[in-house]
Amino acid sequence: ECPIGRNITPILEAEIADLKERISHFKSMEASLQSTLLLAQRTADEVKAAAHKEADLIRQEAKLQSEREISSIGERITETRREHQPGYAGRRARRRRLAGQWWGGVRNGMGAKGVGIELPRSGAFDCSSPQW
Repeated sequence: ECPIGRNITPILEAEIADLKERISHFKSMEASLQSTLLLAQRTADEVKAAAHKEADLIRQEAKLQSEREISSIGERITETRREHQPGYAGRRARRRRLAGQWWGGVRNGMGAKGVGIELPRSGAFDCSSPQW
């Protein structure tokens, strides 16, 4: 046996033990980093899902609000029509009645005088006058 070999063996064994300990430490660090990365990924996924859920809720609320506003506007339109409809219907009925009387007078030979409409005596209509 070589005398050098006996002296080197304990040194190499100590070196191997040190390297094994360092490898074990790095493996432990790797496992810890992997665990941390998985936790960060899960957290990021949860935050993303929560943001999507919040966005959906905001969209739903906006849709409901717009539907309420549209309904309110529709109700105001309906109410405005109700308020103005009687006047409009009354004017329309009066126009029909007068037109019927006028045409009835024309058919009966009475002309416009049958409904109380006075025509200009000259027989010519002046369309520029405010009366017409």
